[in-house]
Parts: sequence; C-alpha cells; structure tokens
Amino acid sequence: MLHTQNLIQTLLAKIQSQEKTIDGLITRITVLEAELAIYKNKKNSSNSHTPPSKDENRPVKNQSLREKSGKKAGGQQGHEGKTLECSAAIDTIVEHVANYCNYCGADLTGVPEALIETRQVIDIPGDKTCLYRASHLP
Repeated sequence: MLHTQNLIQTLLAKIQSQEKTIDGLITRITVLEAELAIYKNKKNSSNSHTPPSKDENRPVKNQSLREKSGKKAGGQQGHEGKTLECSAAIDTIVEHVANYCNYCGADLTGVPEALIETRQVIDIPGDKTCLYRASHLP
C-alpha cells in the first residue's frame, strides 16, 4: 500500500510538471504563429493599399556614406565667387517706370526718374539667344 501511494504521488508530480511544460509550449507556439503570419502575409505598399511608411524592412533613405567635415553648408570663408557679367550687345531694353508710390499711392508723373536697379535676362527661345536689360525706375 505504501508503495502504491509513493507511485501515485510521483505520477501526480510528473503530471503537474508536464502540464506546466505544455502551458509554456502553448504560449510559445502562439507567439511563433504570430511571427510566422507576418512573414507569410507579405503585403507591402507595392501590392496592397498600405502606405510605404508601414512597409517592413524598407530601405533607409538619405543614408550618405560621406563623413562629416565639420564645415557649414554653402560657400566657405575666403572663397572668391563667380558672377555672370553683363553683356554689351543687348537686343531689347525694357524700362519699368512706376506711375504711383507703392506705399502711399501718390501720383509720380512729375517726379524725376532715378535708376534703382538694372538686370540682364538671357532668353533662349530656339535658335537665337536674346538679351534683355530691365531697368527699374521709381
């Protein structure tokens, strides 16, 4: 009788440890099935309506291989700039004259004109290059 009691206790302990193992394995299986569903369902922005921001393993953009130099962007100190010089052979001259003041609206017909700014525009319509000079007068 004592021998059967020990056998029953041993078997019950074994059953309880197996139940714990089974519960752990069931939770592990559900986690692995969820991971597998991600890989089986390969929907991305190119084959479904999901936006590109939701794509898995999308490439990282703007990842430059250049190393930072520590300098600010743009022209550096001491760099001599280059400017396109105005041409002497001009095809058309256009003068922009103001009829009224932009600030107060006063009439400027009797006011003497003074040159504020001159710009040169290069227009390339087809076979001939045209140069325009626009003068802004107040």
